[in-house]
Amino acid sequence: MTVITDNFNDMDYAGWDTYGYILNWTTSPPKTYLAGSANFSAADQTLKVTGPLGNYTYSSWNNAYIESSVSFGQWSFDLYVVNTTLGMGYVRLMADHYYPAEYYSAIPGPYMNNSYEIWCYTRNLTSSIGSFVDRPMITLERWLTGSGDIRASYSVGTPSDTWTNCWVHFDVIRNTTGHIMVYINSTLRIAIGDNLNPIPGYFVFSGQSGWAIDSVVISGISAIPTIPTIPTEPPPDFTLPLIAIIAIELIVIIVLSILYFRRRS
Repeated sequence: MTVITDNFNDMDYAGWDTYGYILNWTTSPPKTYLAGSANFSAADQTLKVTGPLGNYTYSSWNNAYIESSVSFGQWSFDLYVVNTTLGMGYVRLMADHYYPAEYYSAIPGPYMNNSYEIWCYTRNLTSSIGSFVDRPMITLERWLTGSGDIRASYSVGTPSDTWTNCWVHFDVIRNTTGHIMVYINSTLRIAIGDNLNPIPGYFVFSGQSGWAIDSVVISGISAIPTIPTIPTEPPPDFTLPLIAIIAIELIVIIVLSILYFRRRS
């Protein structure tokens, strides 16, 4: 059963709400502040972040969310990944609230307490604030009461420009036993089992200038397959060579037997 579908072909994002927040790195620990309305547009038939918030670039986040009650099923969407200064964007597949949990002390509640999320990294902070490194990877993350936990990840290679400034397609399946499968461009890349049972309420897209989401389809599925294994190269098939070797050996035995009996006679 399809619960949500939106391809933004009508150049409108009715049904979605937006807000912005700014991450202040000058405090210890960093704090998040609401920044009012976010910068989104559907003019190009996608839901696109059109610019940073105020004078903040790498530390500003634009968020769009829609109500969703799906906790088991399939989430499909396309993300336009941009190698921005901070270099990350995410989709909260199922969250109990749309306000972020990270550094939330400066935002009036309520806050998100649990969710499963897909994060796309092109670059990320090092241990030194303001220092960045290439980190092209996709992660499946779990958030519990303000604490993030990477459950699984897939490296997309380096340098980061090999997969940025382009669309990436995601299909995420979660079955009723808690198994989660993440297909990236139709190939299974992440497959894990987990026991978190979030109370779903929202589907959230968050990104920086240039990031976009499109072709969103969220389906509640009552019965979907159990977890498969990550595809690997099949083992070589020695059946035909083995048959050929046996046949040659039989021919040699027959020829030798004929020669032997001819000599005896």
